[in-house]
Amino acid sequence: MRRIVTLSFGSLLVLLYSLTGLAQQAVAKPGPIASKQTAGPALPAGVQQSWWSQVQANIQQEEYGITWQDETVLPDVRGAWQAPNRAQGFRTYFTEDGIRVVPQAEGEPTWNWGLALVEPAQFGVESSELKEKPKPRATVMENRIEYDRGWITEWYVNSPKGLEQGFTIPRPLPADGRWQMGWQRTPNSEPRTLN
Repeated sequence: MRRIVTLSFGSLLVLLYSLTGLAQQAVAKPGPIASKQTAGPALPAGVQQSWWSQVQANIQQEEYGITWQDETVLPDVRGAWQAPNRAQGFRTYFTEDGIRVVPQAEGEPTWNWGLALVEPAQFGVESSELKEKPKPRATVMENRIEYDRGWITEWYVNSPKGLEQGFTIPRPLPADGRWQMGWQRTPNSEPRTLN
């Protein structure tokens, strides 16, 4: 029986809050909202508003898609899956070792932040599955990426709300109910304190 577990952690909330704060520093603040909204351009003859609305919705959805990039802005990461997030002002690079987040609009990032899942063996948990450590297999579906690590599938969804992380555990938890997960900051990350 396959169990899907989405874990919510205080640290994830801190992560989202931190990323939002970092993104707000990196993105210029918009000006005041006009009191009257103007209508968009007139549609050509024969083009229905419903079609045009669907096209716009599709473009907005594709802005959060995950794509392969041969070169990144990080000197220690050559090629990686990446996803821009315009609404939050950051770009995420997905690697076999974890994620790296940078300001979305900067050619040379003024900060970068990374997070890597720590395997249970690093907590002293014995697991025959971890004796051989195969490369995680990445699967990308539009704005979602999954890393099948054998003992767990780690997934991310990029949307205007931010970057969501979840996990699929392929088998029931141990009978004693004990199971540990942990994260560590990835090497070469350069976090900074927000005022």
